[in-house]
Amino acid sequence: MQISPTVRRVVTLLIALPVAFLLSSVFSPPAQFTQLLHVALLTVLAYPIIAQLQKWV
Repeated sequence: MQISPTVRRVVTLLIALPVAFLLSSVFSPPAQFTQLLHVALLTVLAYPIIAQLQKWV
């Protein structure tokens, strides 16, 4: 079964967001805005790693 690239991107984001949120809560930055920024940064960093893992599966 062929999965469309759009579906892959959505799934990757759905995986990357909670992972980034968990990582950010471990490192717990003080301010709420800083935490949002942290989550966004970690999501951007995690995205290519998860995308690569999906290629191997």
